[in-house]
Amino acid sequence: MNVPSTSRGLIKVSLSSQLNNYVSEFGPEVFSTDGKILYCKICDIKCGSAKRFNVTQHLTTGKHMKLVAQREKNVNIKKAQQHFLTDTKKSCFNKDLCSAMLSANIPLNKLNNESFKSFLVKYTGKIIPAVTTLRKGYVDEIYDETLIKIRNAVIDKKIWVSIDETTDSLGRFVANVIIGTLETDTPGKTFLLNSEVLPKVNNSTIAKLFDDSMHILWPEGVRHNDVLLYLSDAAPYMVKSGNAIKIFYPKVIHVTCIVHGLHRIAEKIRGHYSKVDKIISNVKKIFLKAPSRVIIFKSTAPDLSLPPEPIITRWGTWVKAACYYCDHHETLKSIVNSLDKEEAISIKNAQKYFSDPSLAANLVFIKSNFGFIPDVMTNLEAKNIPLSDAIKLIEDVFFKLNLVPGTVGKMIQEKMNDVLEKNKGYQTLVQISKILSGEETSMVRISENLSLGDLAYFKYAPINSVDVERSFSIFKVLLADNRKSFQFENLKKHLIVQCNNQVEEVESSEEVIIALRFFAAGSYQMDVGENRHASVSQPSVSRIIEEVTNAFSNPAIFNKFVHFPRNFSELDDVRTRFFSKYGLQGVVGVIDCTHIAITPPKKNDELYPEHIYVNRKGYHSINTQLICDVNLRILNVSARWPGFTHDSHIWNESHVKTFMTSLHDRDFTSYFLLGDSGYALRPWLLTPFLNVEANTPEYRFNEVFCRDRSTIERCNGVLKMRFRCLLKDRTLHYSPNKASKIVLACAVLHNLCIEENVPLIDEKVEDDDFGIYQAVDNEEMSQSRQNPELVAGLRFRQNIVNRLFTN
Repeated sequence: MNVPSTSRGLIKVSLSSQLNNYVSEFGPEVFSTDGKILYCKICDIKCGSAKRFNVTQHLTTGKHMKLVAQREKNVNIKKAQQHFLTDTKKSCFNKDLCSAMLSANIPLNKLNNESFKSFLVKYTGKIIPAVTTLRKGYVDEIYDETLIKIRNAVIDKKIWVSIDETTDSLGRFVANVIIGTLETDTPGKTFLLNSEVLPKVNNSTIAKLFDDSMHILWPEGVRHNDVLLYLSDAAPYMVKSGNAIKIFYPKVIHVTCIVHGLHRIAEKIRGHYSKVDKIISNVKKIFLKAPSRVIIFKSTAPDLSLPPEPIITRWGTWVKAACYYCDHHETLKSIVNSLDKEEAISIKNAQKYFSDPSLAANLVFIKSNFGFIPDVMTNLEAKNIPLSDAIKLIEDVFFKLNLVPGTVGKMIQEKMNDVLEKNKGYQTLVQISKILSGEETSMVRISENLSLGDLAYFKYAPINSVDVERSFSIFKVLLADNRKSFQFENLKKHLIVQCNNQVEEVESSEEVIIALRFFAAGSYQMDVGENRHASVSQPSVSRIIEEVTNAFSNPAIFNKFVHFPRNFSELDDVRTRFFSKYGLQGVVGVIDCTHIAITPPKKNDELYPEHIYVNRKGYHSINTQLICDVNLRILNVSARWPGFTHDSHIWNESHVKTFMTSLHDRDFTSYFLLGDSGYALRPWLLTPFLNVEANTPEYRFNEVFCRDRSTIERCNGVLKMRFRCLLKDRTLHYSPNKASKIVLACAVLHNLCIEENVPLIDEKVEDDDFGIYQAVDNEEMSQSRQNPELVAGLRFRQNIVNRLFTN
């Protein structure tokens, strides 16, 4: 049988099948066919298809390849757009980015900056959303979630509320509402709840704002009985608002800010010393926007900072400025007098006031009697301070102001009494604090609306409105000059998100342990880190030591554990314990200085000149004053003096000296300290007799004196053996400022060990630690005893000898 065949013996394929084969091989996205022709979708033309070579040749043409590349690019763009549209419906990245920018006060329009945008793309691999996407899709959501977080934090909690108002740069009356939780055993959390523009400022608008804010906090029903404390300033309309609020919130105690009250006392001081006020004001003007005069100042006094620029509304700054002028009076006077008085009226006025002989005396009086006020205000402004500690600080102020002599003292005492008497809510908190500490059993002045259980929530109750002031500081930064068009409703959301997302510094137990290891061993930071179960890098150890040191040396913590007796009750307690152990009546502390070795500061360091840190033993150190009681508890530390500084100079600059002097000036002469012969003999600081014969009354006095005074040497030995970073052979490898803070931190920890009855370490007093200045340039030896204070000291000491040591 004959079989049909082609000329090559192969079966012939139809045209339609051949074209479909090309479509299948190269893809339907490239070619299509109707069975008769092959059509290129990319080039939008008919393609030759007689042979396969014709098809592959078309695919390699320049035109086709260019169009393929363009099409792939368009496809990628469309995919990205589609992905973006899907992702932006609720993108976690977009939300987190928006939240981070709001919390850090980074304007959202910074995303339009190409460099910033490229940076985010490079390191996140994300498509960066448009600014409008974040504003319209995420700001409201983040704000709402912030409110939910606040509401969740106060569930079943008692709270306090603080309100204050300010006038912003656009002239609007802006009021902020801060709330905080009241806990029985720990400090509570604080939140900015609301910020509103008031049509006018009076008691009605403030009371309405209070109530509206409580409805924001509890939208399903206000918990009136959970609001226990209302804080504000002492403006009359604020006081009236407190009375109005109590109608609907019956348990509320209204307290006017105690720090603001101290500010009013400082203002009273300023008002009395008009010449001091004018010299501060005029010198401030002399150097304001005057670079040529600043150059003269810095060339004359390179180590001295420029005169402070106190702001009358900023608490405590005027008194601080007065203390500065007291410390540097002669230098400032010399610089001002060297200027041409014809240049400015402020120079002429300043020269006139500097020539007034009463100015120097007024500055000394202010520093001596009122210089402590700014530090107290700073301590009261600290967060998480217990109510009892805050009240003790106020009682300490009251005690010190009552020691101020003369008509000025009487005027300030009356002002202090007026501030406290008008603050009825504060008096209630004082009684509650005494009840919580067991000092008071009467409930007479406590509102019957408060239950016994409510009182326990006042343990950490605040007595100031500082948190509102802090929120205004953030508000003013937020409302920058280039953001004045910000609608307030949007500004409010940004503010509340930012204020409630501030990171709080919290030391973990691991970090504290690392710092304690350093304090106790004084090892290198790398060794400290490697000694932990999990290795910690040297930079991390450095950061941890700095953070923990700053925490312990912070006045809010430090003054709680290290403080000289603050009232007669505490003085009598220390005096009694000394007398019970050694038999010398009147001792309220023993004093001496010890040297803490440090690495040499840089020789060209203007702030810490190297040569002044070399002590008389030839090594670099900080000369640290210590005062302790009979139980080795440290009562005072002054750790800021270079090693070259004499012990007696440190004492003369000490606030304890000012305090002891004021006691004796007011005839409270039954309290004194004991020091070695390196100190000047005074009625408030006794030193031993020099060169006395055995078996004399003076000799017997010295024997008892030395037993008492040995307490400070033992205290120093225990301190350094517990915290060996302070030993000479360990040497603190830090700047003088940081080394000083480490000393303060170790003093706090030392007193904690005393409180917790931690077993004492066998002390080892360093050979060259004491006695460097004993009997050196002693006033009792070198002077002719014409100094009235020395004569009074000699008489006082001899009276003790005659009364107690003469047979």
